[in-house]
Amino acid sequence: NTGKIGVVLLLACAVITFAYSMRGLSTDLTAKVFWYKISLVGFVLSTNSFYSLALQYTRSESGLRPRTLLLMSVFPLLTAVLILTNELHGWMWNPASTSLIVKEMLFPSIREAGIWYWIFIAYSFFIMGLGCFTLIRWLSQSRGFYSRQVLGVVVAAILALLGAALDIFQISPFQPFVATAVGLAIGTISVTYALIPLRRHDVLAISRGAILNNIEECIIVIDDDGQIVFINPLAEKLVGNSKSLVVGKPLKQFLPTLKPIATYATDQNREAIIQFKNKPHTFNIRVSSIADWSGKIICHVIVLHDITEYKRAEERLLSSESNLAEAQRISHLGSWEWDLTNNRISCSEEMFRI
Repeated sequence: NTGKIGVVLLLACAVITFAYSMRGLSTDLTAKVFWYKISLVGFVLSTNSFYSLALQYTRSESGLRPRTLLLMSVFPLLTAVLILTNELHGWMWNPASTSLIVKEMLFPSIREAGIWYWIFIAYSFFIMGLGCFTLIRWLSQSRGFYSRQVLGVVVAAILALLGAALDIFQISPFQPFVATAVGLAIGTISVTYALIPLRRHDVLAISRGAILNNIEECIIVIDDDGQIVFINPLAEKLVGNSKSLVVGKPLKQFLPTLKPIATYATDQNREAIIQFKNKPHTFNIRVSSIADWSGKIICHVIVLHDITEYKRAEERLLSSESNLAEAQRISHLGSWEWDLTNNRISCSEEMFRI
């Protein structure tokens, strides 16, 4: 859906550029008026398409409801009708000045503009600004997976708004070029780049991040100096602080009972007791050292797996076996088990004594 809305936005920008070009090439006044109206209709479509794109990107459920989308379409449709029928009412611009406007301007001058034109301009800037705010707010709250795409779309919107503002108030420094056309051209390139499907290494980065953040193990990465450079959400709970507060600080500051990493053999399992939620927990620790191209160790990946419940179950099993052996010794009873599949017999210690 995001791609489809993005295509609609690009088509609206293409309509504006194409209509502007055809207006310049046309010699007949009727044709110039027609293409001028089409370019304004393209502006109407582009604003709502951009806001819909922002809602789709950010997965805003409230903004994507059918009733909301229907209400959003009322103003653009009404404005498009008023543009195409301006000669009957003059709400968009003064009909008497049509020939002057279509020959020399992209937007009506302040003198020639009608009341609905200014409503349309205010609505367009508001809806585009709201779309930019939605994207920027979502970007600040997300993990940055789609930052390239979001920034590309926001830059495109800002360029289009800036170019339109320069032309509306007739202060463009790009004469004889139209600032809106320049902004749309650069902005369209930015949107096209932003909507390119995620490249392979982008997908790998997202997948890697999802795995590390959802795995049921504590993962901590430290550099060769023992400073924390990465910590996943489960490890954040272990150290009792968020990633922003622990990155760049020594690991021993948060896990003082952990032995120095240099004492751990690479890719071998060790056990350690660490305080977790004010209770001692047993962790299986595995340290993997990562070297650069020259063989120098640059960081260590520490994987901590909580085996507290496993150790407790093991202790209960050993205790149960010990109690059974003691009961058999006192009662002078033995027990045996015959494995029919492998034809093996296992006997208790008291059975052997008997």
